[in-house]
Amino acid sequence: MIDHVSVPVRNLVASSAFYEHVLAPLGYAKLVERPATVGFGKKYPEFWLNLRPDLAAGPSNPGAPLTRDQWLMLRRDNVPSGQHPGLEAFGIRPAPLAAVAYEWLGRFHRGGKFAGRRINLTATN
Repeated sequence: MIDHVSVPVRNLVASSAFYEHVLAPLGYAKLVERPATVGFGKKYPEFWLNLRPDLAAGPSNPGAPLTRDQWLMLRRDNVPSGQHPGLEAFGIRPAPLAAVAYEWLGRFHRGGKFAGRRINLTATN
């Protein structure tokens, strides 16, 4: 789950006006306004703009967020139609998320995936 998103901007006033207009159809409004940050949300700020006047021009992330090919693929439905082989054709057996999530997410549990195991690492003579 994502709690909030922060976006660095060079011009807080212009960016705030832009996002105020863009986020309005989602029901987001400007909830917090400080000298160097603005927060938008419904009940509490979830989308933040942070003033970074020294931000270099152009994309701040390495590479483009989407390639041209990825953008073109998003223009078509990507929901399986049933005309092509499914996962079974590749030897993959679908499983409910609940059956595999604990193993996949174990490293994020407090103490990691070994939290339930007690290991004594004390050296004895």
